[in-house]
Amino acid sequence: MEELKKELENKNSSFLNFPDFKEKLTGIKDIFVVFLLIIFFNVSSIDEFLRFKKYSVFYDIQDDKSTLLFTFFKAMIITSLYYMITYLLK
Repeated sequence: MEELKKELENKNSSFLNFPDFKEKLTGIKDIFVVFLLIIFFNVSSIDEFLRFKKYSVFYDIQDDKSTLLFTFFKAMIITSLYYMITYLLK
């Protein structure tokens, strides 16, 4: 009976101290940050705020669509925020 208790304790402690577990948790944290940033920037109110409809460089008024330059601008904002958030989380 005591051997079973020791065996269960060893299994539980080895699960919690598993070295790859921390690495996987770090990877999931990065994925979660990217997921939240993408969701945040695709919320319609934020997306409309960032469109800069006044500037024809970012928004094509005739087609009522964003330009490719706006896509790059938005990607640079998301990349900068991702870097800052991951830097602060480490």
